[in-house]
Amino acid sequence: MWERQQVRLLTPEEAKRYRACPVYLDFHTGFYAFPPNRDNILKCAVHSGGFTRKIKPLNSDVHISTPRTVATDGDDGLRIPKSALNGLRASLARIYPDLGRKPFSSTRLCWYTDSPDDNWIIGTHPSITNLVLATSGSGHAFKFLPVIGRLVADAIEGTLALELVRKFASRREHGAGSVKRERQEQKNRGKEYIELNE
Repeated sequence: MWERQQVRLLTPEEAKRYRACPVYLDFHTGFYAFPPNRDNILKCAVHSGGFTRKIKPLNSDVHISTPRTVATDGDDGLRIPKSALNGLRASLARIYPDLGRKPFSSTRLCWYTDSPDDNWIIGTHPSITNLVLATSGSGHAFKFLPVIGRLVADAIEGTLALELVRKFASRREHGAGSVKRERQEQKNRGKEYIELNE
């Protein structure tokens, strides 16, 4: 899964004007923007269902979504697709019209794993009992690493509370689903993710 991010380098005057602005977050679209940092860089992005890039490994019938990288795709490895760039520019222009017209200093696709309900997967693999899974950061696991570490240790030791075993199981009921995913599916004409190779 990919999330698209942009970085915009501002002039000192622009940075001064926007530095006191709050973090902006649009729950409907997933667009967010931070005020400029001390290097006059304003970061904006869309937290969404994102993109996949399915590759078929040698001697396999399975397609695996793998990231584009600078090593595999040169300069295009981190660049976001033009349609995503246009959407980001439009979102930025809605809150800061003058910045929506400026060129971006850099863009990148952030690669991370996702689950249907945006919760982590922590626990024993459903069919390989001596394998513990700790995955599906869903773009926010970094904030909880000490807690996740404790949960993973409990899963390995077999002491994870039953309610957490159920909550973080790889095969679980997902309820209503993710608002992020539903919004992305509507935007992508019914598809959960957009394939980068399309």
